[in-house]
Amino acid sequence: MQRMDLAAQIRPGATGTAELVVDESHTAPRVGSGRVHVLATPVMINLIEAAALAACEKLLPEGHQSLGTLLNVRHVAATPVGMRVRAMAEVIGVDGRSIRFRVEARDENELIGDGTHERVVVNVAKFDARVQKKLSRGGGAMTAVGVIGLGSMGGGVAQSLLRAKFETHVVDVRAEVVKTFVEQGAKAAATPAALGAVCEVVVVLVVNAEQTEKVLFGEHGATAAMKKGAVVVSSATLAPDVAEQLGARLAERGLLMIDAPVSGGAAKAASGEMTIMASGAPEAFAKCENVFKAIAAKVYRLGERAGQGSKVKMINQLLAGVHIAAACEAMALGIRAGADPKTLYEVISNSAGSSWMFQNRVPHILAGDYTPLSAVNIFVKDLGIVLDTARKFAFPLPLTAAAHQLYLAAAAQGHGLEDDASVVKVYAELAGLELPKRTA
Repeated sequence: MQRMDLAAQIRPGATGTAELVVDESHTAPRVGSGRVHVLATPVMINLIEAAALAACEKLLPEGHQSLGTLLNVRHVAATPVGMRVRAMAEVIGVDGRSIRFRVEARDENELIGDGTHERVVVNVAKFDARVQKKLSRGGGAMTAVGVIGLGSMGGGVAQSLLRAKFETHVVDVRAEVVKTFVEQGAKAAATPAALGAVCEVVVVLVVNAEQTEKVLFGEHGATAAMKKGAVVVSSATLAPDVAEQLGARLAERGLLMIDAPVSGGAAKAASGEMTIMASGAPEAFAKCENVFKAIAAKVYRLGERAGQGSKVKMINQLLAGVHIAAACEAMALGIRAGADPKTLYEVISNSAGSSWMFQNRVPHILAGDYTPLSAVNIFVKDLGIVLDTARKFAFPLPLTAAAHQLYLAAAAQGHGLEDDASVVKVYAELAGLELPKRTA
């Protein structure tokens, strides 16, 4: 069967609506006259999540289903059992098999919740066969796996592990997020140390080196309780030398490490189709083989030393950061020149000047929605890592440096916690541009 061309069938601006009734379980909201099965979603606000699901399912051809995670919630009000809610989801971007929605739920005219949501579309028969194939491989279900950090990527990893029937332990600073995973079958740990004590593999998906340090070596850190020979899968974006030092420290404690930064976005994390850029000892890979089969579509083995994975991820972030900045610059110039932004996006998306980041981020600009899927401050950090590393080699990076300054400028304007597409606001401020506004 040929892969479905979503972009040809589902256009930005397409909408779906549904009426939902708050269910006692809050895990299977009613949609219309039927009942929606919300597949493994680590979210609290199921009304908003179900709105996107209902809209997506209405747009899909027969035999296809969607998986995903609620990426960001802007506003949430109380939703008592029995409340009837009208929900709306508008497509703001299509990329490959992923659809991004702007979603909202209202009780009559009162806004109950809104946010942004991404779902990845799968062929049901093929997806079920792939999951069953993973389950049939020996050893997976016997491994206790811990996930530290349940953000958009870590949450997707936990979903995939649960779907593949791993004994999954989770910890996060947000108790309400942990609770949603417990309801799906995960086991909550009070601290990283409590998680480390019972897991053979611990996946760390926190924001940065400081958080990695804290959850592994800080008070109640995981490594204090992990058994010798257990594996730490370090997936935060780290400077290569920091990853090397981390590997050495873990080895001193008798622990193995896979330097394993990830890419692919929240939707691919939720469907178990991430890309992992990994390096580590063969015995560590052997212990993580089935874990990686459950959470990733591609695992690149880049060497036996920690740091090799982080070097490749660093290059990926260089390109990603420059591409986003270039996309924002191009859209700002187009708007200043009088081009219609939506038409400009459509044309460039189907022309040689397009990029994955252009197609993924420009819809945020068109929707006037800068809810952070990946914040400006992330690229302040990541391009800082790139520049610091290059400086050690006396290697010039003029494009990266220029892009970094744009992210710094956006942060200085107060947009550091907004979506990284907010770089376009730097140009808007400089040139007096009127950007597309978020619809009510």
